[in-house]
Amino acid sequence: MEYQPVSRKLILGRYIAYGIVLVVLAIAIAAGALLWTPWLWLAMLVLVIYAGWQAWLIPVQVGATGWREDERELVISKGRMWHSLVVIPYNRIQYVDISRGPIATKLGYADVQVHTAAVVDSTIPGVPLEQAEHLRARFSQRLS
Repeated sequence: MEYQPVSRKLILGRYIAYGIVLVVLAIAIAAGALLWTPWLWLAMLVLVIYAGWQAWLIPVQVGATGWREDERELVISKGRMWHSLVVIPYNRIQYVDISRGPIATKLGYADVQVHTAAVVDSTIPGVPLEQAEHLRARFSQRLS
């Protein structure tokens, strides 16, 4: 079976979230470099390198995230370098949450978190909103 990919809008959402943090850090570093010591410009260089790394990494991470539903279980796959594969039997699911912040709401996606008794990362990020609601409804039906 093929994995369902997450929404490509998740890439833009993560760029916006990381971008806000990086801009605030860049302003703080620039102010420190101008007011105290020019050595802080090295921190700005590190920040620029980190921003470039994230610009490359985010689409790779999003492209490597997906899920599939079998007859008896949900399978969540994440990552390429540090791959994680979470298999959740339907009879172990306790409840399902859908969450979305302001960026996700604007871009039309949500995170689906499947809760079990075990403590595992069972979140599917960036699911299109309509599909997330269908997932929650299907899982809730299986729980009944």
